[in-house]
Amino acid sequence: MGEARSKEEERMLNVLRQRGFSEFTEPQEIGIPEILKDQNLLLTSPTGSGKTEAAVLPVFLRLSDIREQINGFGATYITPLRALNRDVLSRIEFYAKAFNLEVGVRHGDSSESERRYQVIHPPQVLITTPETLQLIVSGKRIRNHLKTVRYVIIDEVHELLNDERGWQLMIALSRMREISPQFRIIAISATIGNPEEVSENIFFDKEYKILKAGSSKQYEIGVSMPSGASPSFKDTIGSDENYAQIIHYIMNLYVSEKQFIVFTNTRATAEDIVMRLRLIDEKILVEVHHGSLGKDIRTKIEDDFKRGKLKGIICTSSMELGIDIGSVDFVAQVNSPRQVIRLVQRVGRGKHTLAETSKGEIIAMNEIEAEEGCVISKFAEANSIENVLIREKPMIVLANQLMALVHSEREVNKTKALDIFRRVNNFKSLTGDEFDSLLNFLASVFVIKYDPVSGIIRRSGRTLKYFIENISMIPDEKRYVVKESSANKTIGFLDEGYVATEIEVGSTFILKGSTWRVLSVKDRYIYVDFIQGISVPPSWSGEEIPVPYEIAMEVGRERRYGLLDKNLDPFTKEKIRDFRKSAANDRQINVEKEGSTSIIQITAGTKANYTLALIITFKLSEKYGESFLFDNSPYHIIIQGNMRYRTEEIVDVLEHLKDEFQNLDRCVEKSKNFMYSTINVAKKFGILSKESDFTKVRIDRIFSSHRDSPFFTEALEKFKWDYLDIENLSKIANFISSGMIRIEVSQSFSSSSKLYMSSLKEKMMP
Repeated sequence: MGEARSKEEERMLNVLRQRGFSEFTEPQEIGIPEILKDQNLLLTSPTGSGKTEAAVLPVFLRLSDIREQINGFGATYITPLRALNRDVLSRIEFYAKAFNLEVGVRHGDSSESERRYQVIHPPQVLITTPETLQLIVSGKRIRNHLKTVRYVIIDEVHELLNDERGWQLMIALSRMREISPQFRIIAISATIGNPEEVSENIFFDKEYKILKAGSSKQYEIGVSMPSGASPSFKDTIGSDENYAQIIHYIMNLYVSEKQFIVFTNTRATAEDIVMRLRLIDEKILVEVHHGSLGKDIRTKIEDDFKRGKLKGIICTSSMELGIDIGSVDFVAQVNSPRQVIRLVQRVGRGKHTLAETSKGEIIAMNEIEAEEGCVISKFAEANSIENVLIREKPMIVLANQLMALVHSEREVNKTKALDIFRRVNNFKSLTGDEFDSLLNFLASVFVIKYDPVSGIIRRSGRTLKYFIENISMIPDEKRYVVKESSANKTIGFLDEGYVATEIEVGSTFILKGSTWRVLSVKDRYIYVDFIQGISVPPSWSGEEIPVPYEIAMEVGRERRYGLLDKNLDPFTKEKIRDFRKSAANDRQINVEKEGSTSIIQITAGTKANYTLALIITFKLSEKYGESFLFDNSPYHIIIQGNMRYRTEEIVDVLEHLKDEFQNLDRCVEKSKNFMYSTINVAKKFGILSKESDFTKVRIDRIFSSHRDSPFFTEALEKFKWDYLDIENLSKIANFISSGMIRIEVSQSFSSSSKLYMSSLKEKMMP
């Protein structure tokens, strides 16, 4: 901003000083002047660098100047998580009060009285989620308060724009343009790999600025396979050798007097760790934190940690995004974080300022995780972050937003609707024929009425019901509320699928790091009481994090050249060296078979390997007329079937892989995973309602009824986007055909392959 500060800058700096900050941070220095110029802005910066303040302070300053002219909302602040709102609200309220502005928060947990008050007395600043914005844009009365919106601030845009929630949000903002044409968008994000592409998909015109702060931010990330746990320690916690070493490592953190956060990739792992820590010390000052715990419990854990009442938190991504828990002494990650951006976000929870080096450690369960962790930490230290991936023309989102638009407007002209959708970048190429086809299909299942002659789209008798059931793009799985029987206090939530298969009176499970026994199940409530002892954590849907092709191939390259991270301890280095003696690399695929089981070692990443597994098992199933099972990781595929198939058949598929892509749609259709994922597509297209008993739904009949339809096409395309990596598997096919990648065959399992052996999870139908 320069040496001599303007009166506006001094005014904002004085507000920051009241919060204990003496100067602007880098994102504030570069971001505030551009926002004051009324620029659309994408501001990227590492966690905890003050980018929230960089966005809100100039916006609040501008709104305070025209406060009397605002008779509705002046700014909306959109956050991806409701948990984020509580913390952001406390900070934003302080800044808003300094500029004589009122702040309100509106999301799924807001009370009816709060909602009514906001309709009658709209705050100048509204904090909300993408889903609640859908309701506001569609509401009869509250949407009128959008007319005065001058600014839309989108927080954690990297998290939103990666999936259907973000694409739905962009259409909602395009609809909002019809109400308030002039608002500016300020997007704040962690560091991302493709800011230009992200900007093209956020802003509705070409006038925008991209600013990057924190490029000099330093990270120091160690990787280790812990050792040192005694046999008696293993017996105390009731676990195998590798897992006992991880629990032992965390106990050492606990006695070190450091305040720490340990991240895990799944809720089940976080729950299990805390349960086993309590077997060692039942009064241990460590809690578990994730999104399936009750709101009050999460809030108390965050506050207790910030005040120093807790020494540690074992958590999932619930603590990854922006919740203010103060500075943390140490951050660890159990298992590989699988993606660079996740590691950077998580380690960034430690030393918040850009000038400080954020330190952390990846605690690997085995040699494969240690290798992967080294590559990810190397990329993080080099600020080499993955791209935000944006799908072109996701028709599932278009169907959802079309019906939201029709519900809101009662009737709309096709041309106007098409203009609204094409204003969003990833729908710019939507053709009139594609839109017509979608309209005709939705009319055929009676969720809208459409007259092709006049081009008028109207509500049907089913439109309102659809809108209520499909506000969110997040796949809907019904949840059960777990309540402590004696206090009638909500502990957390379990998915319907888990409850259906695992919960009955007398059964036990872990939640909040403790073991609970089921006393009764009534309606959607599970009543439990606390008991001592070991149990098993629940499973929750949607927790798998894919490893990108680029990371897996770099792991393979380091294997080929024998590269080892200089910070690895001698024990971990030796374990990796031994593993690599028989492991595949980026220029070698190993195909090994014993009996009816084959292992294909290939370092192509989670989605590319899943794609290859589908192709191979489809070919084998077709030839032998029998089911074949497979399991895969970023570095291997396990196939199990009858005794007759031969390694030569697998090699033949690999050598002619290019020819197999033409059968990919047929491979996908045979996948059980495709059938499960299609249920959500069917709901968004109005074919199935929320109340449908999915155990009785015949997906094959839905397919046969709607095969040549936008629904079926979208089901295939969405599955490919979510689960497959055709582009990078095509690269592998080219490498094989050109001789860059060789194939080694063995009729027995190598020592490295034995590490890959795990339970099978996918079954192909003959």
